[in-house]
Formats: sequence, C-alpha cells, structure tokens
Amino acid sequence: MKCSIRIILWCGLAIAVIACIALELIPPEKSESRLAELPLNGFGFAGRDLPLNGAEKDIFQGASVLKRLYQVGNDRVVLLAVDSDLNRHAIHDPLHCFRGSGWSVTGKTGLSLTGGSAEIVRLVKDQETVEALYWITDGRSRYTSPALAWWQSVVRRLHLQKTRQAPVLILLQPAKGTTVDWADVLRGIPDLMDI
Repeated sequence: MKCSIRIILWCGLAIAVIACIALELIPPEKSESRLAELPLNGFGFAGRDLPLNGAEKDIFQGASVLKRLYQVGNDRVVLLAVDSDLNRHAIHDPLHCFRGSGWSVTGKTGLSLTGGSAEIVRLVKDQETVEALYWITDGRSRYTSPALAWWQSVVRRLHLQKTRQAPVLILLQPAKGTTVDWADVLRGIPDLMDI
C-alpha cells in the first residue's frame, strides 16, 4: 500500500514539473502595452518622455516601461509605469528599490482610489525628505501588494494569458520638492486610472 502511494505522489510531482516546463515554454502573446494608451498631454496636464537610467534599464529589462515628467497645475511629478506583460519579474515592491538606493522609509499612508488603494511613502536620505505614491493595477483593481501581482501573473499563465491583464506598477514622485497634492495630481491626470 505504501508503495502505491509513493508512486502516485511521484507521478503527481512529475506531472506538475512537466506542466511548469510547458507553461514556461509557451511564449506570451504579444500585445500592445496599456502604457501606450496614456496620453502625453491633455486638458490640465502636459508631459514629456524621460530616458531610463542604466539601473532602470537593467532592472526592467524586457518589460514595457514608461518614464515621464508631467506638469499638473503647479505640481511636477515623475511617472514610472512598468507593464509586466512580457517580463513578469519586472514588478516588485518599490520599497526594496528605495531602500537599495539608500532611502529610509519613515512612514506610509494609504490613499483610496477607484477600485482599490494606493500607498504614499515618506522617504529620508541624507537630511532630504520626499514622498512617493504607488499602486499596482490589473485594469480592474488597484492594490499595493507585490505578492498579489505575482499571484495574478501565475493565474494568468495557467489560463494561457487569457484572463485579466498583466499587472502594471504605477509609481509617482515629485520632480522637485518633497511632496505634492496627490489628490490634485490624480484628478489632473485622470487617464492614470484607466491603465
């Protein structure tokens, strides 16, 4: 009896390994990134594309990435948006990047959004204090959990990329100064909620 249970377990493990290898070999469907839909300029805001720096190119290799400077009223913000459609490892916890760049996280505040929430983080480095706002979206919901983004990617791969859209990380930081009125910025660029 014990031998047959062992055989069943080994067969189950072999099937799981073969399924994982098969899913890894299936290329993702090439789709237009949702980031392409975000306008550069609009009523009440103006933007310009920014180049990725060397570290960003390395970190986000293979992913669709959009980096822009937006002027919204008196506020200037830098947007970094990462679409994980072609590189599911591109989305990770932004706090790791901040800490890796020498910033200390001194506070976090939730911000309610349509379909979920975002997080405002306060960062300190060498007597300089700044804020950043981030969230992850699948086109329907907005959240701050990289683990949930990873899980959605797994489910998406199991469904052969036919369910939901790939998670996209949205990260906003003030271009100058320590903070901006985040509610005004989000109202000023309403298309951010359509990603």
